[in-house]
Amino acid sequence: EESSNVRIEARHFSMLADLLSYARRAGIAEAIMNLMETMRTKYDLEPDDAMFSALVTALGRTSSVGEARQAEQMLKDLSARGNANVRAYVAVIYAWVKSGDKDATRRAEEVFEILMSSSVKPNKVVYRALLEAWVAAGVKEAATRAIELVEDYEAKLSQGLTTDDGGDVKLYSLAMRAVWKCNADSAPEIVEK
Repeated sequence: EESSNVRIEARHFSMLADLLSYARRAGIAEAIMNLMETMRTKYDLEPDDAMFSALVTALGRTSSVGEARQAEQMLKDLSARGNANVRAYVAVIYAWVKSGDKDATRRAEEVFEILMSSSVKPNKVVYRALLEAWVAAGVKEAATRAIELVEDYEAKLSQGLTTDDGGDVKLYSLAMRAVWKCNADSAPEIVEK
């Protein structure tokens, strides 16, 4: 209940949605959607972009193709308004990785390209997510793409174009996994480079 000295604002709902989006259990996206509905009907408030970003993150934790599509569309809407954050991009890339969709790697690459054309600085987690997509794909091109992604990350890191302050062992480990899994014949030579 709202007391006479407390004014409920959209930012309060956004903070709650953000906290909920970190939960790794079923039903979180639905809980955030219900929260949005409560905002509209009970308090006559409209959800802000932070709330939609939290919903994108929650949807990204699922393994459903439909929810991956829904999360991607919301992300595109947020991005078009210049209000998507790096966490939302990562969530959508991982949503495609977990979806099992035959076009998951292509879709993850498209999300990566949207991020790279935005004003949002990528971080190592974005690159890890995309590498996970390529490892999961298990196609021969994964080895080449993994090396390209590591080189791109290193270049951006050296130019100060990421939010990170140093390299990432997990990123290199994923790249080596992609090379070994998808190009076993020439893996030793590729990894040595």
